[in-house]
Amino acid sequence: MVNTQSFRLIERLENIPFVNVDGQNIVYWEEIQLVFPGVIYVKNGNDIVTKMRGPQENLIEPYRIEHCPDVVLEVVLSPTSTPNPVFEGTVLHKLDGLHDQGDVTQRIAQEVWELAKQMNDRLILIQSKTEAILTQNYELLEYTIPRLFIVLPEESTSWDPKTMLRT
Repeated sequence: MVNTQSFRLIERLENIPFVNVDGQNIVYWEEIQLVFPGVIYVKNGNDIVTKMRGPQENLIEPYRIEHCPDVVLEVVLSPTSTPNPVFEGTVLHKLDGLHDQGDVTQRIAQEVWELAKQMNDRLILIQSKTEAILTQNYELLEYTIPRLFIVLPEESTSWDPKTMLRT
């Protein structure tokens, strides 16, 4: 079994063999360039993997990088480099698919946003009505003053309807 270092460019995953030189596992830069023409550097997450330097900080030739076990390194190409046509066509096809999905996703997101706004408005209304009911219930329990008064008219005249209809 050959010991390899994994490299990725978008969705393309390649394994390049590494060698042990002076007790250190390395991947030759030429090997990376053969697999990924136009490579300018590789990254491990957000960190750039630099080419190895000698004791006086000069680049060791042939250029090489240190092997990173159990890590997939990301390949970054030069903006002017052109990948092979099959790979470029695959990327463009995937980007077109993402664009179409983006329109659908945006429409769905807008509908979800509107529904969430309606639900929030209804929640606010329910909360205010609940608070009003609780306040009213509290006031009814706390204040035992009668709430219904019937005001009867004061008798001001001596008008008697029974006598009016008697003849």
